[in-house]
Amino acid sequence: MPLELSDMIVGLREEIQKAQNNALNQDLKFTIDSVEIEAQCTVLQDTDVSGGVKWKFFIFTDAEIKAGAKVSRKSVQTIKLKLTPKGLDGHVPEVAGETTKPQRS
Repeated sequence: MPLELSDMIVGLREEIQKAQNNALNQDLKFTIDSVEIEAQCTVLQDTDVSGGVKWKFFIFTDAEIKAGAKVSRKSVQTIKLKLTPKGLDGHVPEVAGETTKPQRS
């Protein structure tokens, strides 16, 4: 099932937030300068009842395209987004993984 571009970004935000929460008490942290996303998507035009036009971006996996998703290869576009994350305070967030403190002999 295709995923809307906005849902993909929401999922990315949740994963970064999870990494931040895991990093709260870690000695080693990483600053996120930017996040780049590259995805294949198709753009669908939708006209609402008031006559307005909306564009929706759907992300398809290669497996969905090969399995005959209702898009043709010609309608699939590759998009690249470069996002610069900022926290509520306007600062760049930090994330970290688990680290092991070196043992002293």
